[in-house]
Parts: sequence; C-alpha cells; structure tokens
Amino acid sequence: MEMAAQLFLITFLVITWISGIALSSFIVIVYIIEWKKKEQFNVCDRIFVFMALNNLLRQSSISFNVLKYLFWFHLMVTNRGYIMVCTVTFLYLIYDSIWHSAWLSMYYCVKLVNSSHRVIVMVKHRLSSSVTLLLITTSVASFLINLPYIWTMSISFPHNNSSLSKNYIIQHKLYFTYINVLFGCCLPFLVTFICIGVSVGALVRHMWRMRHSASQFSSSPQLQGHVRATRTMILQVLLNLFLYVSVVGMLFVSLGYIWSVFIWLLIMSSPSIQIITLIMGYPKLQKKIKRHLVNGGLDKR
Repeated sequence: MEMAAQLFLITFLVITWISGIALSSFIVIVYIIEWKKKEQFNVCDRIFVFMALNNLLRQSSISFNVLKYLFWFHLMVTNRGYIMVCTVTFLYLIYDSIWHSAWLSMYYCVKLVNSSHRVIVMVKHRLSSSVTLLLITTSVASFLINLPYIWTMSISFPHNNSSLSKNYIIQHKLYFTYINVLFGCCLPFLVTFICIGVSVGALVRHMWRMRHSASQFSSSPQLQGHVRATRTMILQVLLNLFLYVSVVGMLFVSLGYIWSVFIWLLIMSSPSIQIITLIMGYPKLQKKIKRHLVNGGLDKR
C-alpha cells in the first residue's frame, strides 16, 4: 500500500513539477521580453511577475522536499536544522503568495469599482505608483517574521516507521505564532475578503442596472470583467487558505497516513493551479501568451 502511494506521489510530482515550472517560467520569460521591448506594465502585470517568481521557488522547494521525504527520509528527519529551514521556507513562500493575492484583489477591486470617493481614488493612485515597493516590502517582511521559528521552536521524534506519516512533532511559542499568523495570513486574508465583498457589491449593482436589457446583460464586456475578476479573487483566496491550513496541519498536527498523502498532493499541485487560475482570469495575459506562441518564438511579434 505504501509503495503504491509512493509511486503515485512520484508520478504526480513529475507532472506537477513540469507543469508548474513550465507555466511560471513561460510567464516570466514573456514579461522579460515585454520589458526589453519597453512595454508598459500596469499594476496587474507587476503582481503577476512576482507571483510567477514565487511559484517557481515554491514548486522547486516542494519538489525537492518531496524527493527528500521519499528517498532520504530517515537521514533527513533527524536533522533539526533541516526541518527548521524547511518550516521557515514553506511558511515564507505561502505568506508571500497570500500577500500577492491580497494586492491583486485590491487592484481588481479599485479597477472594477467605478467611484470617485476619495479613499478609492487615493488607493488607486497609491497602488499604481508604489505596487512594486509594496510587493518587495511584504516579501521581505514575510521572510523576516518566520526567521524567529529557528530559535523559538523545538522538535521531538516519536517512534514511527511510516515515511509519509508524522515522524516528528514541532513545539513552538504560541504568542509568537499568533503574531506570525496575524501578519502573514489573517491580515492579507482580511484585505482580500474586503476587496471581494466590494467587488461583488459592484457586480450586483451593475447587474441591477442592466436587468432590463437582456441582450446587453448577456454580452456586456464590463459585466464579464466583473465576473472574471471576482471569480479569480475567490479562487485565489480559497487556494491560499487550503494551502496554508494543509502546511500548518502537516507541521503542527499529528496526521494519519491518508491525510499526509492528500496534503502532499494539494501542496504539490498548488503552484500549477494558481498560475492556471491567473491565466484564465486575466485576458491580457492570455493575449500575450497566444501572441508569442502563434509567432513561433518568444522573441517575435
């Protein structure tokens, strides 16, 4: 049973690694070529670049750690330093991804909400002019807030022979974890939920105004943009929530064999799912990708 699960995990790992690395790398290359051609990047484009880079790192880290767990587990599991580094790296990349989704949701929100309210106007202006700085700041902060885990957590090794089940228990300072989760998870989730709520409200108002025009209602590009952006925000926040709960469950809760396999599958597929969701939700990126693919090369136009 365990051998079959390991073979399945290896097969799934190869598929998700190829798809995740290929999609994220292609998006990064496309934007590099656009940058060389001195194309103007809007807020969404810059966020996508950071998200693609995060997915590259996350997919590589996940694949490396899965292989280590499968083939060198008993050597690795007794190495406290390795476990601590993996914990910090996993949580950092997840927090960074959650913050990226928060900034993307805020961008969609201020773009979809047609309002002259001074708060909306101010957020739109600030986000457009300083989104790169915000992305870098939250990325650095997401890394720094996880560093104290190295000296605030302790690890014990109960006897367990299964290479996919819980083989160690991490104990940590609760007060530090509360602060860590508050900034790295709760705050960006709150930003995303607020943006989703405002965007859904804008979508409902738009549908209410168009209720008497069935033909226009069904084909309105503005309505389609509202629906697509709102759907992307919801899918992103759900994916990040499931991913965070899965990793925290793996690190801090004793899980059974089946749940361990399921969580690994979710973690391995998350970068690919996220990048596909972004591509499907952003027509401009779809056009960029199609243009480069149709031209038969990344350097043609």
